[in-house]
Amino acid sequence: MYVIPLELIFKGERNYVQSADIYNEIANHLEFKFGNREVLNFRMDLHRFVATQCNLIINNTKSTINKTSEYFGEIHFTTKEGTITGWLLEGKSPIKMRNSYNEDIIQKHSEYTEKKVSLKENLGYRPMEIIVSLTKHLHNYLYPNLNGKWIFTKIELKRLLISGDIDIDIELQHNFQNRLTKSVIKIGREQIGYIYFSHLSGGN
Repeated sequence: MYVIPLELIFKGERNYVQSADIYNEIANHLEFKFGNREVLNFRMDLHRFVATQCNLIINNTKSTINKTSEYFGEIHFTTKEGTITGWLLEGKSPIKMRNSYNEDIIQKHSEYTEKKVSLKENLGYRPMEIIVSLTKHLHNYLYPNLNGKWIFTKIELKRLLISGDIDIDIELQHNFQNRLTKSVIKIGREQIGYIYFSHLSGGN
């Protein structure tokens, strides 16, 4: 068991860490330790927003941790070493860096067809940023009269994303009474996984 400090940032005017940045930071560490092609069947679950720096506790045994108030998510993946689990814990150090983020560009270049949204162009964003943004915009497109907002809950990937992953499609597969949705992720012709969103009533 070992601890990996995550170096997280705020995006735009957000006062919480975007799920894509949590994934990207985790993926950077996993690629460095195991190699991109060695990490398979990746899953990340997030249960709430965080607004401070966080730690990832990696464990390749069957032991677990006490899920204290700092716990906010977990990851699972497989390598040659077997199945590995990681727990995400919110820390106390403040986030000091903020990057600009024009999400409207992604929406502007997207194409909508029934329950699917596609982005064929390379806009300079990382694939996970595109996937999360497309999924959010798809939900707002399909359910314009639903109060509240749609937020990331979980992602399941056959492999880690790479910089060359463009031509991305997100297609809604299931809507569980507007509480949880499951959408298919395709990169080119490859179905690479699923992304799950949940709905928060009220607010902006």
